[in-house]
Amino acid sequence: LVPYTPNPDFINGPKIQSEIEYHFGLGGYGGLSQPRTRVSLCGLGGTGKTQIAIAFAYWLQVTSPDVSIFWVPASNAHHFREAYASIAEKCNVPEIDDPESNVLLLVKNWLEAQSNSQWLMIVDSADDKGLFFPSQREKDISAMETQLAGETNGLAQYLPVSNNGWLLFTTRNKQTAVDLCQGGVPIEVPNMTAREAHQLVKAILPGAFSSTEIAALSSKLEHLPLAQAQAASFIQKSCTTIRDYIDRLDKGDSAFIDQLSEAFETVGRDSRTPHAVAANWVISLEKIERDDMLASDILSFLSVLHYQAIPKHLIEHYYLSLCLDENGSSNSFALSNALGYLRAYYVISEGTDHQDINMHRLVQLVIQKWLVAKNRMAEYVRRAMMVLLANFPTESYRTFLKYLPHANCVLGKGESNSEAGYAARASLLRQMILYLSSNGHYNEILQELEEQLLHMTQIRFGREHPNTLERIMHLAIVHFRRGRLTEAEILNKHAFELKQMVLGNEHPSTLDSIHSLGVLYLNQYRLKEAEDFLSYAFELRQAVLGGGNIHTLDSMGTLAKVYRSQRRIEEAENLEKRTLELRSIFLGVNHPRTLMSMQDRARRYCARGHFKMAEDLMIQLIELQRGILRVDHPDTISSMILLANICRDLGKLDVAIRLMESCLSVHKAELGQNHRHTVGLVIVLEKWRREADICAVNSPRRAWRRRYQSADVYEEEEEGEEEEEGEEEEV
Repeated sequence: LVPYTPNPDFINGPKIQSEIEYHFGLGGYGGLSQPRTRVSLCGLGGTGKTQIAIAFAYWLQVTSPDVSIFWVPASNAHHFREAYASIAEKCNVPEIDDPESNVLLLVKNWLEAQSNSQWLMIVDSADDKGLFFPSQREKDISAMETQLAGETNGLAQYLPVSNNGWLLFTTRNKQTAVDLCQGGVPIEVPNMTAREAHQLVKAILPGAFSSTEIAALSSKLEHLPLAQAQAASFIQKSCTTIRDYIDRLDKGDSAFIDQLSEAFETVGRDSRTPHAVAANWVISLEKIERDDMLASDILSFLSVLHYQAIPKHLIEHYYLSLCLDENGSSNSFALSNALGYLRAYYVISEGTDHQDINMHRLVQLVIQKWLVAKNRMAEYVRRAMMVLLANFPTESYRTFLKYLPHANCVLGKGESNSEAGYAARASLLRQMILYLSSNGHYNEILQELEEQLLHMTQIRFGREHPNTLERIMHLAIVHFRRGRLTEAEILNKHAFELKQMVLGNEHPSTLDSIHSLGVLYLNQYRLKEAEDFLSYAFELRQAVLGGGNIHTLDSMGTLAKVYRSQRRIEEAENLEKRTLELRSIFLGVNHPRTLMSMQDRARRYCARGHFKMAEDLMIQLIELQRGILRVDHPDTISSMILLANICRDLGKLDVAIRLMESCLSVHKAELGQNHRHTVGLVIVLEKWRREADICAVNSPRRAWRRRYQSADVYEEEEEGEEEEEGEEEEV
């Protein structure tokens, strides 16, 4: 009594079929000393559990024609009762005509009494645990399905128990699967493999589609059988191509979910239940919401984050915030149970290191649409924003990178039209930007975040507002630190001109732009322009901010670099000494700026030929920077590069090469292969390795005056090879 014909297009994974046979002791499998009479297939909705059960039923009919096969849909109590009544009628179960009889009990007793014949009962869509094993609360409120069944103790009591029969269940809920199997381990049905998914699409679509197109479609739909069947149905009905269908999916999440919501017909789907992928999963979402509000709440929160590698720490933080909002006490068991419930429904899965949670991409899209329909999407985006705000800055860059995809997802969904929406998004962006810039990570990630914040600020305040001008200058700094000097100059000039007009010359923000332009010109070796801007910035900052202000001291220190590049050695050294003294007094001896001033002292030692003193000072400086900053902080790397040069000219070429290799590794990771500083280090290393190969290390006293009078180690090393002869004469 199977209400479905075999599905010729279904690709039945032989492993699942073999497992069913093995557990039932069929098909020549004798591995179990005591074959089981109950087996559950469990997995995410749409993975093909029902199709596998249909295929098994027809396989059994062929191999064992004397076995009776019964199909019982169990999506609700009414369908379950209807199926039992049909069995009773077609099999002439005694006492069926008695109006006082309990048809469920009659069928159960009749099947248990069949001692001379074997049977298989397939209980399909047994997703509702409460339907079979109701809690005391469910018994008390007499849920609608239970009333229809005329019972309050659940349907499990009407499942026959017999050594002559087998029960095969299909369910989306692993917890229900275990209970129905009476503690046995269920068979979990995963998504198809790429090969199986390819075979399925090729079987459904008769057209001449290429293997590349089919593979792309299967991958896009994450090899989910129901989603692929739905896509194939749409392609056939609309006479379109796979490429056109993929293009529809690529138009964004909204278009993707619209396609998943398209209804279609296929073999083996109950006509009384939704066929569309989205509607199919909504059944699970509504069931979760009814049964476990905490689990539903957490699932909604997860749906606005990135679907992969969601740190459990963020989930724990969200749970604690819920407890505080409700003035309740937190309970780790409650959270663990909620996550376990969601895992049982296969809407989430554990990461490989057990520190993260993953979601099925298509399930996440359905949840988002479900939240929009309930008008609750904005609420969960706001909650996620608050959790992320509380977790930035992070304790490490690795943790930052783990949080970044989730922050980007939330930022992409947050509203910016309202004051509150803008404030929340801007706060999160500023926190992320502050972490990256203060830790020296001037990379593509920081540039993208700065561009996002600038765009938002322009829309919110206008192009000439001080907040917008400040963001333009910050983006210019990122371009500068990434070696994009032309872009940095264009942005800096634009911000400077507007600041002069809107804020005036003496406003601190205008002075920041003047200083930034001076630094930019110094790095472009436009020394006259650099001197003009930095002198102007230094004078105005002294007058407006004071001589001990951190920004005033920055202008003083950078102006000293200009003097050194102009060969005005005495003026440079006087300013460097004064900068170090003032930084020590006003900022403290261990402040990062003060530590960087120690580099200037090391350069002065080298210029006078005191290389061992310079080496000792740099070793001391690097140890301090590693403790106060980070091993891979730009200031630390700058000091290591200087130490490498000192070691090389002391004849310690092997030490110098190892130091430079470490610096190059950091530069490649942070700045990229093509950054001018990375390229400069590559050139230096190649040169030093050639020297090591021919054992031609030059005298340690060559060319130090020229090299350490430069404002930029990288460019000097690139040019050094061409200028060495002249430098020897100069020294």
